[in-house]
Amino acid sequence: MPHVQMKIQHPVSILLVNHQSSDFPNLEAILADTGAGLYRATSLQEAVGQVVDHDFAVIVLRLDAASRLGLDTAKRLREQARSRSVPIIFIAPSGADDFPLEEAFALGAVDYLGEPVNPAVLRAKVSLFADLFGKTARIAELEEAESERAG
Repeated sequence: MPHVQMKIQHPVSILLVNHQSSDFPNLEAILADTGAGLYRATSLQEAVGQVVDHDFAVIVLRLDAASRLGLDTAKRLREQARSRSVPIIFIAPSGADDFPLEEAFALGAVDYLGEPVNPAVLRAKVSLFADLFGKTARIAELEEAESERAG
């Protein structure tokens, strides 16, 4: 299957949250050609710190099969004003047959992917939200400029 490169028109940022930092190079390689800025968080505290400091188009959050860290992180991110409505794509570890679908979607999941992650699928999903974020930001800029001209 040929690789389709998807470039985002407006600069956006994506937050990658993974309590096991060994997976970051793989996720970053998959998302590198989107043109988005990629930010890392390896703990709940880092993730909250990132959303306090930056606006994100989408959050890719890897769940930990052995604990509730991923779900607890999503819950804390929802408590922050800047990330309250940011879409979250969960990555469920392989063998996570008991993935808590209802809880994940209640915490803002827009989708979840099982491991191993299909690069084309992850890239397409992230690019969709990043593009929407960029378009929304551009519309806000145009509305602000129009308001300044009218005022």
